[in-house]
Amino acid sequence: SAEVAVIGDFESCYYHAVQDYNGGLASYIATSNQTLEIQRAGIVFDSYSFADIDNPALQKYKMFIFPQLFYMTPEKQAKLSTLKKSGKTLVFLNAAGWLTPDGTSQDSVIETTGINVKVLDNASSLRTTITQGANRGKTMENSGKFYPVLQINDAQASVRGTVVLQGSGKTVTEKINKYAVGFVLSG
Repeated sequence: SAEVAVIGDFESCYYHAVQDYNGGLASYIATSNQTLEIQRAGIVFDSYSFADIDNPALQKYKMFIFPQLFYMTPEKQAKLSTLKKSGKTLVFLNAAGWLTPDGTSQDSVIETTGINVKVLDNASSLRTTITQGANRGKTMENSGKFYPVLQINDAQASVRGTVVLQGSGKTVTEKINKYAVGFVLSG
């Protein structure tokens, strides 16, 4: 039986193609690719809507993956808070909580993911190099522009790969901890 639940948020889907909020088509493609990679990960998982997140039947899962929890409301934050207190592992992808009813919000990303982030002002294409595991040294390039680019400052996070912001000369290091996935700017 599955120990992982992948949680889709249909409300967030409306905003992934909006250039002003999340990079438009590049963000849509990245989110679609993340969903495909979850399917290829070799883990058994079940899929649910965020609308079901407070269903007691979901308490059996040890891990929850949120591939596109982009749009955040106070009601969603309350449901997430309850889930966080239950000791489950939560994985957030793609600027979780970035858009709120009041507009874009760095503070909402922090509250959603539990990680201290800073939003970098520039949109960027990315070149990712894996630094650990079986794919160590593998590099992937994305030609689209992504926004927001997040800088993460979290002592509990550990390096999993590096990402170069094309044209900026800056390296971003991907980190993961119990509550979220994101990027940290180094040197």
